[in-house]
Amino acid sequence: MTTCIDQEILSQKLISGVQKAAKVSIPKRRRKNYWVPYWRDHNIDELIRERDAARHELEKNNSDENRRNLIDISRNVEDEIAARKREKWIDLCGRLDPWKDYHHWRVINVLNNRCNQQNNGPNSNAITSGGYTSTTDRQTVNLLAQHYKQESKLSFSREDRKQRKIFRQVLNQSKYYNQKDDFSNDISLEELGSVIRSLDPKKSPGIDLIFGSMIKHFGVLARSILLQIFNLSWITGKLPTIWKMSVIVPGLKPGKDAASCTNFRPISLTSTLCKIMEKK
Repeated sequence: MTTCIDQEILSQKLISGVQKAAKVSIPKRRRKNYWVPYWRDHNIDELIRERDAARHELEKNNSDENRRNLIDISRNVEDEIAARKREKWIDLCGRLDPWKDYHHWRVINVLNNRCNQQNNGPNSNAITSGGYTSTTDRQTVNLLAQHYKQESKLSFSREDRKQRKIFRQVLNQSKYYNQKDDFSNDISLEELGSVIRSLDPKKSPGIDLIFGSMIKHFGVLARSILLQIFNLSWITGKLPTIWKMSVIVPGLKPGKDAASCTNFRPISLTSTLCKIMEKK
């Protein structure tokens, strides 16, 4: 029991430490002090301050309510910025002179041709499931979650239950396995380094937001802590809780109608650290 608690503490400290180091170490493009985005106004500045405050609150208390609050505020910021950009674009197009600003008109024509191309993607977030049509983003997410919950349910026969009982007995007996072989040896630092070198840094992260590029830059201390977590998981047969969680992203099947839940394929984004453990 103590090793499981130590494992959870180590994983939480590792994830928080990597995220803090990424904020400090990842280079950002320098901007001129007097540069201001063309779409910025007082309303957007106020929303950005609310988003920053919500992010700080989430760092203090990682609760579902704070997470939903940050997502809602971030969506409002993105919608407000998009609306402001649209207004600026309409204003620019209204002030163009066709005889003088012909370079701008060429760019506009190119953009119009791209927009007029056929787009097979969804036109809105409204979907239908069980005769009910969503009207908001939250209702759409809930419909997809209910659909995936129903589809993921498995029905087990009596023979399946017998096999499950046998497998549990084998797992319980394996806890007392004392022979020295490859299955009882700890994972070495060289093996961990080999897997990290073959890691694809472009893969999407899981709920812990640890990217492959971050792991490739792990130093000696971070790798030793990660190796300690791996070996504890191997000994106890348990994984950190956050490694068991995933982010479900619905992907529309090619050529299917986006108005039905059944036409979306669920894609699970799991922790990159857990993927490294699976390779070992």
